[in-house]
Amino acid sequence: MLETLVETLGQVGKPAHVYRSPDGTAVLLLPYGGRVLGLFAPQSGENFYWTHPALQTAATAREFYASSDWHNSGGERTWLAPELDFFFPDYPNRDRYWQPRQLDPGDYRLISDQRGRRLVNRLECVLSRTKTTVELEITKSISPALNPLRHEFQLKLSGLAYAGYSQETTLTVLACRGDPQVQVGLWNLIQMPHGGELLVASCGRAFPAIVFGTVDGQDFAIGDHLACYRMRARGEQKKIGRAHV
Repeated sequence: MLETLVETLGQVGKPAHVYRSPDGTAVLLLPYGGRVLGLFAPQSGENFYWTHPALQTAATAREFYASSDWHNSGGERTWLAPELDFFFPDYPNRDRYWQPRQLDPGDYRLISDQRGRRLVNRLECVLSRTKTTVELEITKSISPALNPLRHEFQLKLSGLAYAGYSQETTLTVLACRGDPQVQVGLWNLIQMPHGGELLVASCGRAFPAIVFGTVDGQDFAIGDHLACYRMRARGEQKKIGRAHV
């Protein structure tokens, strides 16, 4: 439930903020980690996003955040590329994968104005391959997104819940000490609970690739402008996709 999650996070010193769109959608923003932690349809307490099981109670959440483990609260997060430079600090040895704590949880600030909500984080990282130091600023802006099917009167939408938001994520390189030719990018990842089907629209035919985990090929259906994934595989999986335009 939305209210329970907000209360739990407040009790453990990780306050979250609820942004409500004009259509009633509730978006739960967690500055700790700069995450959209929850997405809720109007008058619904069911989260469309996955959250860490430790957040179910204040006691387990407090233990989770006090640990030295990576604090992956769940929901949506923003990552940096190339992963080889940011997440393998012992390169060329690739045995250790490490999430830079200045990226996650980082030091995100929540800014509210007439345009919506923004999460802003400034961080400094050393790229593993060139030892170049980059100073970056990540900004995540949240604003309303109306139901794209609201004008489709021929569709039977009774019983179908909608929740959505628009997100604009920007990356600014503030300083670079070292190789001036280094390139830095960013990408977003959404963590969702298993069950149901994921539909992803694309400008061209998509070519998904499995990064880890095992997924049956029958769980994918790929068209020229739509990729469908039936989320039923056991364990954890990570997939990326690219599309030819």
